[in-house]
Amino acid sequence: MPGVLFDAMEGKTDFRKKAANMRTAPYKHLTVPQILHEPARRVLVQSLAPGTSVHDADPAAFTADERSGIGRI
Repeated sequence: MPGVLFDAMEGKTDFRKKAANMRTAPYKHLTVPQILHEPARRVLVQSLAPGTSVHDADPAAFTADERSGIGRI
């Protein structure tokens, strides 16, 4: 049981896995940064994505479909 949390978090802490997800997942409502160099486990070099952070975005500026799509991602 002690390793359960760390096992569950591995996909979030291993940047090679994060980069693979960034490359393969099509995002209809979000812009994903480009990966500039091959990632290492603890290093990911990416471009700055254009736009507004989802945390700063005004929900009223999006349609219900867009809000739902962003929420699923």
